[in-house]
Amino acid sequence: MDPPQSEAMDAIDGSGKPHDRSVPAPTFPIDDGVPFTTLLRQLPFDPQSEIRTPQSARLHLDTLDLYHARSRTGFAKTAACLLGEDPTLMENHLGRVVALAEEFLRKRHEPAPAILLTESERSEALALLRDPSLLDRIVQDLATLGHVGEEENKRVAHLASVSRKLEDPLSILVLSRSAAGKSTLAEAIASLVPPEDLLRFTRLTAQTLYYQKPDSLAHKMVLLEEEEGVHDAAYALRVLQSARKLSLSTAAGQGEARTREVKGRVSIFVTTTRTDLDEETAGRFLTLSVDESKEQTRAILAAQRVAEARAPSERGRLLRLHQNAQRLLEPLPIVNPFAPSLTFPDDRLSARRDHRKYLGLIRAVAFLHQHQRRREEGAIVVAPEDIRIANRLAHHALGSSLDDLTPPSRRLLTEIQDWLKERTKVEGVEVPDLRFTRRELRQRTGWKRTQMAEHLKELVNAEYVILQAGGGSGRRTHYRLDWDGTGLDGERFYRGLVAPTPDKPAGFPGTCRTACGRLKRPPRPAGEAAGAASQETGRKAGERQS
Repeated sequence: MDPPQSEAMDAIDGSGKPHDRSVPAPTFPIDDGVPFTTLLRQLPFDPQSEIRTPQSARLHLDTLDLYHARSRTGFAKTAACLLGEDPTLMENHLGRVVALAEEFLRKRHEPAPAILLTESERSEALALLRDPSLLDRIVQDLATLGHVGEEENKRVAHLASVSRKLEDPLSILVLSRSAAGKSTLAEAIASLVPPEDLLRFTRLTAQTLYYQKPDSLAHKMVLLEEEEGVHDAAYALRVLQSARKLSLSTAAGQGEARTREVKGRVSIFVTTTRTDLDEETAGRFLTLSVDESKEQTRAILAAQRVAEARAPSERGRLLRLHQNAQRLLEPLPIVNPFAPSLTFPDDRLSARRDHRKYLGLIRAVAFLHQHQRRREEGAIVVAPEDIRIANRLAHHALGSSLDDLTPPSRRLLTEIQDWLKERTKVEGVEVPDLRFTRRELRQRTGWKRTQMAEHLKELVNAEYVILQAGGGSGRRTHYRLDWDGTGLDGERFYRGLVAPTPDKPAGFPGTCRTACGRLKRPPRPAGEAAGAASQETGRKAGERQS
């Protein structure tokens, strides 16, 4: 009989990727009645295999290199002696095992066949893509699947996931406290992605991405469970997003080098609880924050109860519908005729990177609605509605990049302010003169100790909260608030974005909001501006004479 499964070795293909132990080993039947089971290791580069030759209750188990003649001969002689077989016959069987193993590996390395949709599946998917309220429909279906609330987050994240088919995809960083549901958002979006376009990793080493197959990452959505699991591969991820490929050169001996290149137009989804993220890495993502309000918690609990009573068939139908719809999205170029008239705040250095995200958001909106947009020379033409949608979502997705605090720390800051305002009414003391400890703040907010320590530290470093005393043995640490609410309007707003109007589709309205919030007139033509300047000069001269 065969040894227990725990004794089996992991099968590894040429890419170095381990295979699940639960997958049964390939069996190669031999016509002469002697069955061989082989677990392949590192074929075809270092073809060592474990060969089992059972005969009645007798068993011969050995490990050998199938491409090594002496190894095959030694195995054949030993097995023939133990099993009472002809050594020549055993060697012939091993030769056939080699041929079958090579065929097995060849088929496994072939690209997966394209998914063919039935006529009814295709018509249902096209009907969804042609729905004028497509984004709202996606949000509603995600709620039906169990992910309620956070509508803007779902819109932005879904657009980023479909942008994987474009030349410059968007990536998402979901930042929130532990247990807030950041992984739930990422998983909900990933459930709508066809399995052949989705890659999941829990941990990446520094060299993992360099040794992928050349096209294995191209136009894929890569879901990374936690940022801590990709810390070693942070540099490779940054290069992959910026250069859209990875190149690795290694020494091959005798003065030669071997170069590997991995194509990587990917949409990366990462979740994290950290507040001290590397700016080089975080700046390449659209940052989303999970709704941590009590109202959202009630909605989630209610949705979890409703999900228990939902028929599995309804969930499967919705998933197939959206996955088929994404399969019908053609990777076509996007043309934006309104781009020269767009505006964007330029008062920060980060605008150079944020502006590319903004343009990418417009492209993603047009790409998702490609079955509702006109085409010119095989390219999708951006419509005014695409820009209006992207502007609304940019306030949500890019607004946080203007903040010097992470969203959870910003929420903690507002909770501290609200609490201290309540205390001023009772104690008759101004907010700057009130003191509080971490324990008092935890009791007020209900935050966990580790979460409180991390985000309060960020507020202290940003000087919104001032450390008053403490730190020594037996002394409590006290804090005071050094912020009067300036800049808090209750809504994210990325100033300086304009959109075409129905009466002026080719040009934009007369005013727009700049980064400082003032109204700004669009520049006049050079001749008109010069004439206006001379008129103004003459007017001022007349006033001086009078």
